[in-house]
Amino acid sequence: DTNSAIEGFYTRYTVSSNKSFEYFGDIRWKIIYKPANFIDFGIGKGKTFIGDGYRSLFLSDEGGGYNYFRGRVNVWHIKYVWQILGGYDKDSIIFNNEKRNYKYAAMHYLEWQVKKWVAIQLFEAVVWPSKTEYGTRGFELDYINPIIFYRPLEFDLGSGDNVLMGGAIRFNISKLTLYSQFLLD
Repeated sequence: DTNSAIEGFYTRYTVSSNKSFEYFGDIRWKIIYKPANFIDFGIGKGKTFIGDGYRSLFLSDEGGGYNYFRGRVNVWHIKYVWQILGGYDKDSIIFNNEKRNYKYAAMHYLEWQVKKWVAIQLFEAVVWPSKTEYGTRGFELDYINPIIFYRPLEFDLGSGDNVLMGGAIRFNISKLTLYSQFLLD
């Protein structure tokens, strides 16, 4: 029995008297609803990117696709993104665990374009598993609120969820972009 992990794909093939092959492809799709020029909502399966650079510390497009719901607002010099996403735990798929664990995440991203040449960004996210050693937990409805701070809520719930907080700054000087990101786990 051999398992193989390819970025974004899962394949399993068994070499025995009864030859078998399994393949879970990485099909991506999205539907976007834009009720006004400054707001849109999207649902889909794929990858999204939050932050700056080739690989962002906040949410990079490296790895496999996931299910997501996203809301974006772009008003004046402010950009706000709220996203809920979920997907299978990569390790439980690779190691052929029959009880594959589904993980969820909720995140907020706020960018303020202070001047034409400088932007400040704030990021927060919470990641939680659907199953723990205490049983099946599922989706946490308390994290759906798009304008709440996750750390106090996570503390109030008494959970051991993983909360990430970060900030960034970006400078646009002529044709050069300089940026710095900080992420606290």
